[in-house]
This record gives sequence, structure tokens and C-alpha cells, in this order.
Amino acid sequence: AAVMQFPFWGRHLAPLLPAVALAIALAAAPAGLAATWPRRALCVALLAGLAASSLTLRFDQKYAKDDYRGAAAIARRALDAGQIVWWSADPEECAQYYRLTNADKSARAGLFFALHPTAAELAARPRPDVVIQSKPDVFDTHRALTAYLSTYGFQASERLTAFVIWTRPAAQTNAPGEAGPR
Repeated sequence: AAVMQFPFWGRHLAPLLPAVALAIALAAAPAGLAATWPRRALCVALLAGLAASSLTLRFDQKYAKDDYRGAAAIARRALDAGQIVWWSADPEECAQYYRLTNADKSARAGLFFALHPTAAELAARPRPDVVIQSKPDVFDTHRALTAYLSTYGFQASERLTAFVIWTRPAAQTNAPGEAGPR
């Protein structure tokens, strides 16, 4: 996996890889090498190498889990402050688990889900103060949200694993071309 730069075993099963590989090696070894020191040394070296590989894959930051907890905490703080939040990430399990929606799955006041939005859908919504975006290739397939963020000058204020938190520029209380208070 380290040579190929691809976690073929996956981060969840990585700790099991040394045991599985050792069992395969022992099963495949010829019976005549039962207790010789080269076989023992080979098994120890194999175990040490695979354990190191598994630990590297398990704890390497590039294989870290998506930080939904951190993103939801930022969304909650913004909502509690009366701000408008657009959430472009997994809505169902995450939003309910981290209490961004109520038990009946209705969103908190000020929270709008932006999943595969079109430009027209975004224009019809209240202008956000905070946009929480995860994996645009998955949740913004039309690229309308990405274009919106660029057009209105939103700035990436924070980055979490698999998330970018976008905030409206401080000086911009209205969108370009809008008149009056937001």
C-alpha cells in the first residue's frame, strides 16, 4: 500500500492485516521449516513490517476520517449566533446524528441543505453567512455552489478533513447588486 499509494486493505481493517498475512505465510510454508531460526526470523520481520505498515495507514493524516463532528460544531455555533448556514455535505445521518436537524428531520432555523443545487435554487435562498462544503465532486455535481462562492467572494476560513468552511467577507453585508439590508 505504501509503494502503490493506495490503501488496498483500508484504514478500518489495517490492524488485522499482520495477523491475516502471518496466518497465510504459516499455512503456505513448507513443513520441513517448522522450527528453524530463519523461519522464526522471517515471521518476526514479516510481522514487524506489516504492523508498521498497518499503523502508518491507520494514523496517517491523509487517510483520516471526514471531520463531520467539527463541521457540525461550526454549523451549530453559527446557527446559535443567528447566522444563515448552507450545508453541502451528507444531510441524513450526519445532520440528525450531530443534531443539525430535529427528530422529525426538519432543519434548524437558518440551516439550508445545498445538495447538488442549481444556480436558480441558490439564488432563491437567503444569502448565507457560512457555507460548509464537503467533497464538491459528490455534493455539488453541477458546480453551482462552487461558482456562487467564487462570484460573491466567500473566503475559506477553515479547513477540516474533507471540509472547507467558507465565510462571507466581513465588509460584504449585501451581495453585489443588492440594495438595502440583507
